[in-house]
Amino acid sequence: SEEILSIRILPTARPDQYQVSIEAPVPLFGGPVIRPETLIAAEAIQPIRRAYEQQVALFHELEVAGVRTPAADLQPLMQIGRDVAKLLPRHAHQGLVLAVRHAQRRKRRLRIMLEVTVETRLFLAVPWELLVLPLRGGGNLGQEGEDFLLSDAAVSLVRQVRGAGQQRSPRVIQPLTVQAFLAAPIDGHPIESATTYEALAQLLSPALVATSWFAGPGTLSAIAKRLRASDPQILHLLCHGEERVIRYGTRHDLIVTHPDGFVQRVSAFELAPLLSLAPRLQLVLLQACHSGSAPRSMQPEVDDQSERRTLESIALALV
Repeated sequence: SEEILSIRILPTARPDQYQVSIEAPVPLFGGPVIRPETLIAAEAIQPIRRAYEQQVALFHELEVAGVRTPAADLQPLMQIGRDVAKLLPRHAHQGLVLAVRHAQRRKRRLRIMLEVTVETRLFLAVPWELLVLPLRGGGNLGQEGEDFLLSDAAVSLVRQVRGAGQQRSPRVIQPLTVQAFLAAPIDGHPIESATTYEALAQLLSPALVATSWFAGPGTLSAIAKRLRASDPQILHLLCHGEERVIRYGTRHDLIVTHPDGFVQRVSAFELAPLLSLAPRLQLVLLQACHSGSAPRSMQPEVDDQSERRTLESIALALV
């Protein structure tokens, strides 16, 4: 069984201020809806995002250089998590802590739905997965007992753009069918894929692994062929993602393998038509950098519809 706590980030009359409302299980507060409060100014997002990207870049540089990745120093990540928490008002901290404790007492899972609108979708760029809260303290930031909210496997976080897609519980059909694709062009940076392959091998028989894993050239054509043939429920794409500067801002592309074995950049709008070839497809896992990154526009307003589509993040565009 599962409990759901919804956090909604809504626009206000001021373009740089936002509101937060919480809808939680009734026993937590004596009622389902918590009064909205003004959220901190949007300018606080960029320092958090930069700090997060610097940490990610550091580990990528070590990997590309062939240096064994050291054990993660959690202090910089903890600080980013505290800064993420400060984006939310105090009643949101209390609601999250109470919801976690309530779910733990009832031995239930907790799903946190973070809902934004078109006007507030810049908050998709926040690394909410690093959120740090005083889960073993009194509910105030800075006290002992802080921990990452999602270090508990029973707690999950889902981003939702209001009006994009539908929230419906999927019908799970057993056994699950998976198609996994590794894109490793000969002129690209190496990718550590052994962990992903071993995880797949633990779930499937040796015969199924051979037909569920693809690591050769021609990634897009292989996706099309295998989706038609096997109609899987899960597609797992392991590849690089890169930032690209364009005329009116930045966008992010996936790096796959061309039929000749070299790098091929593809956008979400080149990948999306292939996904419709599998009617049973329910989950697409993008194991790639920048796949959820919110792009940065160099213009305050991008009026052309095609330009707005180009500037959407990969994940949002696929949704």
